[in-house]
Amino acid sequence: MGSIKRILSIILLLTVSILIGCSKINKDNEVAIDLFDVFKGRDLATNYLINIRNGDIEKANESCLEELVNNNINLSEGISDLVGFQLDKTIASSEFAYYIFNVIRDSNIEPKSDLESYTIKVNRNGDNYRISEIKAKSQRELYIKNNSLRIIGEKGGKSSLVISLNNIPKDTYLRENKIMLYKEKVPNNNFGKVVLGFTGQKIAISTIDDKNAFICIAYIDNTLMQNGTDDISSSTASQGNQISELQEALEKPITSKVVPVDLLNNVQIENFIFSKEDNDIAVNYKNQSGIERLNIYKADDGSKIDAKLEDIFNVNIYNVKAEYFDGHKLIINVYKSDGTIDNTTGEYSFNMKNDEMIKL
Repeated sequence: MGSIKRILSIILLLTVSILIGCSKINKDNEVAIDLFDVFKGRDLATNYLINIRNGDIEKANESCLEELVNNNINLSEGISDLVGFQLDKTIASSEFAYYIFNVIRDSNIEPKSDLESYTIKVNRNGDNYRISEIKAKSQRELYIKNNSLRIIGEKGGKSSLVISLNNIPKDTYLRENKIMLYKEKVPNNNFGKVVLGFTGQKIAISTIDDKNAFICIAYIDNTLMQNGTDDISSSTASQGNQISELQEALEKPITSKVVPVDLLNNVQIENFIFSKEDNDIAVNYKNQSGIERLNIYKADDGSKIDAKLEDIFNVNIYNVKAEYFDGHKLIINVYKSDGTIDNTTGEYSFNMKNDEMIKL
């Protein structure tokens, strides 16, 4: 009888231990599940930047905490537009995460471009995720002065000569020609659209005349940026120009090489968009009919990627505009100028690896 009691006691003890263990496991699992969702936070930060890029400041502010919006004095982008961004790094904890983006800004008023680092902090309150902090840091600034393209690094103070109009190639081959026998004169009256790449190592440059545009990519030698010069001001404009011209004549450009990309006739360059590592570049432009079209190139040699855009989207009907690179895919928007919709209009993904075009 005593042995039976001992056996029952052992069984009861084991049962209680198992129940306590299961309860502890369930409790631990609940804790493990209740962590910050880095993907949800990433999507929130990404959508914020997409809305800023699209000019919808009000919708962008919906992603932010109220106190962050209320403490923001300027609710616009200012003189430059956010035209592209790529996520560079994520730092997460149990209650918040920092998302660090490389951001490109440019201007429709003058040829200029900025590479900035955006740090967006996303907090959570239960299932409610909101942006609580946004910080921006300038990495590089690109601008035009005295027919020359100049750049300022993140430390500021001194600028470096990238390239002048005099150093732009004088003639080039047309990419549309299958047999490259004849060269065309490069338009170099002025600089057109210029855009920094996300790595800060490459710059897309256009030079223009009344109707044509030449596109090239300049490669930056970072070691030469340390030898930049101060912009010299003077009491008179003529003296300042003379000093600047002498300075430019003696200054060594920081460009290690220039890769000719293409010469486009009767177009207006709208925008350059680099891929994350600056390996590929999308060129948005308007043709002589005012319709937006798109060319895609390899940045290392300027070779054109044949996406069959003319075959898929009638050049006289559809606007084709690159939006951004998502890994090895280019997201494209296809629309009509009159705003009507058909089976062709919409968003597409072009796979750079297998040349596959998919409607999203």
